[in-house]
Amino acid sequence: MLNPAPKDFDVADYNMVITADEGFKEDTGGDWSLQITNYQTYISVMPFTYEELDDITPEEIYSLQNEDIFTRREDTKVLEEEAKKTENGKTIIRTAFSAVLDGEENYYVCYLVDIPESEICAWVLVTTLPEYYDSIKEKSDTIVASLDVKS
Repeated sequence: MLNPAPKDFDVADYNMVITADEGFKEDTGGDWSLQITNYQTYISVMPFTYEELDDITPEEIYSLQNEDIFTRREDTKVLEEEAKKTENGKTIIRTAFSAVLDGEENYYVCYLVDIPESEICAWVLVTTLPEYYDSIKEKSDTIVASLDVKS
């Protein structure tokens, strides 16, 4: 089976873009700068300029956002410990969790994409059901890694 052609999505009010398969569509619900879905997975992007962060580091915003999201969920468990990698001028931090929301277990992968040269970062939340996680894990990592400043 051929992979669907990639499609770029602009991150509202920020000079950023993320690339996903054509099976993804923009979802205008929620308080995100950008949320896309293929109806099995939601990828939600919340960017911050370093100026907006004031005295908070990108790593601190990552921790604060993770804490905030999971205070509104139950039975949170770490599925995959925090991993950090730096490539192509970006640092990406990733941690996977399971948690219950409204009585249903979901898997959540929290990312920080930090682009120091452009003084911008983004907290990204990938949400899916447990039965889809193995099939979307690599794809969501690739999509999140595509998040970048427009050239």
